[in-house]
Amino acid sequence: MLKKIRIGLMAAFAAYLVTYRLVLEPHSEANWATYFLVHNSFLLVLAWCVLMAALHIRAWRFSLGWVGMLCAALVVAGHPSCGSEPEPMGDPLRILTYNVAHFDLDKPGVLKVMRESNADILFVQEACKPEEQKATGGMLCKEMGGYQYVVASSNMIVSRYPIELTKVYDMPTKWPTKKFPEAIVHSPLGPIRVMCVHLEPSWVEKMPPDFGHYAPVVGKVVQDRRAQARIVLEALRGSKEPVIVAGDFNGSAGSEVIRQFGDEFTDVFAATEKGFGMTLLAKMPYKRIDYVWERGLTPMRAEVIDSTASDHRPVLAELER
Repeated sequence: MLKKIRIGLMAAFAAYLVTYRLVLEPHSEANWATYFLVHNSFLLVLAWCVLMAALHIRAWRFSLGWVGMLCAALVVAGHPSCGSEPEPMGDPLRILTYNVAHFDLDKPGVLKVMRESNADILFVQEACKPEEQKATGGMLCKEMGGYQYVVASSNMIVSRYPIELTKVYDMPTKWPTKKFPEAIVHSPLGPIRVMCVHLEPSWVEKMPPDFGHYAPVVGKVVQDRRAQARIVLEALRGSKEPVIVAGDFNGSAGSEVIRQFGDEFTDVFAATEKGFGMTLLAKMPYKRIDYVWERGLTPMRAEVIDSTASDHRPVLAELER
């Protein structure tokens, strides 16, 4: 009888993994409840595996089958990408995107990551409060050694090369303000149009979740997220220069907004590396939500830097013309 129960539980867990990958993840931005389920799926999966392990410990054995299921859970919680292992980076343009959580967790650690990355262009989200823009921008330029910066609300672009702010996009949001800076960087590869983004996190609309809204009910935060993505895509669609758009997209590969960006840009990590590229949470990463996208350049390499100085892990990418 116990054997049948175990087989049934294993089958149910396998069905959950399939449902997660094929049903929940691709539609995770349909409404708040589905996004909540997907965003926290790793925790649900982990709890399930602990329960299954406890059943086997009670029977004085731990099945290798459940070890395999735990590995499958870890695989399904991320999103695999294709490519080669990261190699030491060379001379091409180096891009770093990093949500630094206002430097509240480990400011020296964040600055150390930035310096050691030797990035040519840094896309920084949650860089500062509005009244701290000048001080934070000056501090980062000094830390990086004579860089320049542009900023809009808490999103900042810091560049080794001359940079000029071309436009600031005021985004629909539930927060007091959210703006994305667009600029031209005059790099050795020629002028490049860049934008730093931090899309709306859909899962914070309601707390606790209202599962009665599982049906296609689209709340304001999801509407804002879609509108933000639409504004960014429309703004960059007609660019005559190569484009780099990077930042915190608050969505996993396969979700609605990320697919839209994938239709128009190249995901540098997915194009060059294999593995999951998970960036959230820094101490126990289980989801990839930070991206470097490009159009008109050639992706060379990318890596997720192993750092817990912020709640996100930074992504470093290398591009050529």
